[in-house]
Amino acid sequence: MQMTTRSILSGFAVGGLSTLALSLGGFDRAQAATISTLFNTGVNASGTVTVGPDIHYTLTGPSGGPTPQAISIGTFPANVYNGQPNGSANDSISAWIGPNTGNFEAPVGQYTYSTTFDLTGLIASTASISGKWNTDNFGLKLILNGADVAATSPGFATGGFSTFNLTSGFTSGINTLAFVVENADRGDGADTPTALRVEFLSATADAIPTIPPSAAVPEPSDLVGTAFAFGSVVLLKRKLSKKTVKLDRFSK
Repeated sequence: MQMTTRSILSGFAVGGLSTLALSLGGFDRAQAATISTLFNTGVNASGTVTVGPDIHYTLTGPSGGPTPQAISIGTFPANVYNGQPNGSANDSISAWIGPNTGNFEAPVGQYTYSTTFDLTGLIASTASISGKWNTDNFGLKLILNGADVAATSPGFATGGFSTFNLTSGFTSGINTLAFVVENADRGDGADTPTALRVEFLSATADAIPTIPPSAAVPEPSDLVGTAFAFGSVVLLKRKLSKKTVKLDRFSK
């Protein structure tokens, strides 16, 4: 009889926990999602390489010289960079962008190309972005949300792409990623060509779990009732255990 009672109590206990688990188990598990608001250089809103202003990047120039407010893809990069080795030529995935000066020539100094992307609905701490970049002249650093981030910097356009991998420094909502390029002096003080090319290889983050429409949110009264029932089973089990001990003593 003692084993039967314990079995019944165990059944009640398991049932109570199962009910509670089912009540709280209507949440979807986090799943990796693509960061869809991050774009390669030289593409339009649909991600297709195009000629004209780049709508995803803004450009600021050196403080000592004029600041280009717009950047564009023109024929100049095609004439210069497309004839270079190591994958420097424009392709169907990304293209060179630079100052909107007609021939990409600009004063010597640092140029910062900035792009933004949105992590709304995603878990920022799980974000991961990898890609490759190429520059004219020198890639100095990447800046994520105002902080320098570790990256392999390209030496020059003809040297081919260098890769980077970002796994921290992200924030919820809008994020800003900037690429800093040095336009070097060739010795005569004249303006020289400068440009950037970026191609993202992977950009993901876990989606914030949601409650499916089919999963009803448990009423507070249901949770309280489940907890009360489970507590009652535990208390009843303790009382029966004490009675069993007393009976064992008398039987000796």
